Amino acid sequence: MIPASNSSVSYGDSCLNPYGAAEKEMSVKESAEALHVYFAKKGLNAVVTSHMGRFVKADIYRNNDHVDSIILDRKTGKMRSIY
Repeated sequence: MIPASNSSVSYGDSCLNPYGAAEKEMSVKESAEALHVYFAKKGLNAVVTSHMGRFVKADIYRNNDHVDSIILDRKTGKMRSIY
């Protein structure tokens, strides 16, 4: 298990904007693109593994090593580590 201090995302961080307010619910494709852009800035790669309702689950990798798994709320743009 990944300690919270080593998480790739701060609790409640947003991939949309600092306030996490989305104008409309993102599609799964839009959320995958937003995650890619957000994590690429940190030198990481995000791979969407599943989605259910308004949530998307993604695995986060650094140099092909799994470093975290996150849940993204497509309605708000907020995300958090699932560990």
